Amino acid sequence: EAEKEFFSRVSEKANQIFLQHESKLKGLIVAGPGITKNEFLERGMLDYRLKEKILGSIDTSYTDESGIREVMQKSDELLKGAEVTKERAIVNKFLEEISKDGLIAYGDKEVLEAIELGKAKTVMVSESLGWEVVKIECEACGNVEEFIIKDTLTFKPSDLKCSKCSSSKVEELEEIDYIDFIIEKARSTGAEVRVISTETPEGEQFLKSFGGLGAFLRYK
Repeated sequence: EAEKEFFSRVSEKANQIFLQHESKLKGLIVAGPGITKNEFLERGMLDYRLKEKILGSIDTSYTDESGIREVMQKSDELLKGAEVTKERAIVNKFLEEISKDGLIAYGDKEVLEAIELGKAKTVMVSESLGWEVVKIECEACGNVEEFIIKDTLTFKPSDLKCSKCSSSKVEELEEIDYIDFIIEKARSTGAEVRVISTETPEGEQFLKSFGGLGAFLRYK
């Protein structure tokens, strides 16, 4: 009876605290010594929305602050596994939408255009792209523009020409990592950004088959 009351009290407090932030909550880890944590998950009264966000449970040797530190040390693999699962899910959803000609864009020009028009809802970018964005100013006409450099090893600023007057007299103003560039562009329009690793077959396929850049669209 005392155990049931304890589980009820903990569940009530957890529901009260976490449901306020449910939309922002990425996941929950339940930790504790022995089998108590498992019994809590089975017999507790956690709200179903919180149960859906449980990533797993962790055994601890302590119940005080040392136990909290222990959970933080042991949670790395659990969190990494959860992130990999999410990555696989979003790439598979992307592939599914492509197969039925859904609200999808891929390729650097198409995705950048979707972002600039405010059409992109979620932008996916591979962590292995390795591109750069070079911002230049034309010394002849004063035009300022950005160029995406995919082959950073052979790139030379002297290769660039002003698209407005075709002058090759340009000054390099800034060099930006492409992923940082896309993240900033996307977030300025309210789009979510997911950086996709190549540690999974899905992430590798996303890079090789779709250029490592895609977006879910709000509309066509």
